[in-house]
Amino acid sequence: MRAKGFLIRPELASRSSADHIQTAISLARDAPRRELICSRLLARPASAPLFDTARTVRALERAYDRMWSIRQAGEVPRAFNVDDAG
Repeated sequence: MRAKGFLIRPELASRSSADHIQTAISLARDAPRRELICSRLLARPASAPLFDTARTVRALERAYDRMWSIRQAGEVPRAFNVDDAG
């Protein structure tokens, strides 16, 4: 699983609210596992796309510009990709 280029820990992924609650309870009861997950997450560089706020803002601004261009052209809303440049 990926979120903005950042690998999500499979052990933290949930398919439902019940799964999410069970994962939270399990982690609350298992300090070594919790510490291992925390150390892995903290080892990620702050420049990972998920934590690169400036890059995310630039991409969001490009998306807004694209949506506005589509609207101004009289087109119906549609899906599109935003490049990850700059």
